Amino acid sequence: MKKTKLIVVGTVLALILLIGGYRLWPWPFESVVGKSMGEMTVISCCLRVNTSGRQSTYFYDSAEPEKMGEVVEILGSCGYQKDIRDLWPGGVHGLSSGRNYDGRDISVTLVFGEHEEWFNLMLVDRGQGITTDSEVVHLTDGGAFDRLAELIQEKGRLAPPVQ
Repeated sequence: MKKTKLIVVGTVLALILLIGGYRLWPWPFESVVGKSMGEMTVISCCLRVNTSGRQSTYFYDSAEPEKMGEVVEILGSCGYQKDIRDLWPGGVHGLSSGRNYDGRDISVTLVFGEHEEWFNLMLVDRGQGITTDSEVVHLTDGGAFDRLAELIQEKGRLAPPVQ
């Protein structure tokens, strides 16, 4: 009886440690994408800024290696932690902004090859995002979100306002 209880407690503790490790382990950007950045042919970014009920949208896209490298450098500057909700059957079907929401969200699309494969990362706030595969990721450095937003705003183009 005592041995069985010890085995159950040990199993539960091991499971808690494994889930905690899964959630807290920082993954590099390339691992989240699942492709080599050298295979990327086009990058497209969209920054939406909501202030006082008005929305401004900035677009930044390029097929030039230098410009694509700027975005990848920012995204690669932090780690990405997986979310426990990704382990549930069916995964996550949506994500809302958290306490770090400041009216901005960013969508980044990477295209590989001749538009055969693509990867999308939607950052809903400084701390979390959702990928093409509906996996939730948490950024280990919220400053990466701010740097990316600044790059898109400075070097991108402002879309005309919607009437």
